[in-house]
Amino acid sequence: MTDMEYVLDFAVRLGRDMIECGANLERVNTSMYKVCSAYGLEDITLFTLCTHLSVSARDSDGKFGIRQVKAQPAGTHLERLRSLNELSFHVCGQTPAPERLGGMLEEARNAKSYSTPVLLLCSMAAMGCICWMNGGTWRDIPCMVCIIFGLFWLTRLLNRTGMNRIIINALCTFLAGTVALSLVNLGIADNLNPLIATSCMYLIPGIPMVNAARNILCGNEMNGILEAIKIILETMSIVGGLALSLVLCGGIFS
Repeated sequence: MTDMEYVLDFAVRLGRDMIECGANLERVNTSMYKVCSAYGLEDITLFTLCTHLSVSARDSDGKFGIRQVKAQPAGTHLERLRSLNELSFHVCGQTPAPERLGGMLEEARNAKSYSTPVLLLCSMAAMGCICWMNGGTWRDIPCMVCIIFGLFWLTRLLNRTGMNRIIINALCTFLAGTVALSLVNLGIADNLNPLIATSCMYLIPGIPMVNAARNILCGNEMNGILEAIKIILETMSIVGGLALSLVLCGGIFS
């Protein structure tokens, strides 16, 4: 491989990894462009979507090169994203040998990940606090923790199957609403509203929502609008699943 091929390969893989960690497209474009510029490439052209990245450029000898990859946004991994951001700054500032870039990217991708028990405990503690702030009683909080425990494992299981997020949200809110109604009607929990509101907050795509707004404001209108439509559909599926639960199970328990 030539130096240009190493650089283009690194740039497009870096962008893909950043997207899969939950990065904003404007930040991804900036990173890829600066990496290519740092190695003296010219006529840099970027084409990025949430599912596809392409970068082309010309070296000092007048030769053109292009790289394309597919991306699969898998969620949010802020620690890995921080490591990838630091790598992009390091590469732009130090310009290490092009053949070393692939190994450096692999090291950045192996950033520390919190263990599943830690993530689960933090999720249950955070949602328990939110339930209390939403007006939950001391009996509602343990019920909320149990619901989050189930949602945590259910969402991880369904995400591994590759199921559409819209279907996952509808199914999860239906089950969460059903469990919440059951707990209230059995006298185990006191208030239905804090349980339902907190369950919905756990599933709302907050970071993608911020990314969509930033894409629109930073000039990536097409990507931002497409992502916003996807978020609206995912949010509507949350409402739809909850409404179905209240209509079916509410009628059963009334």
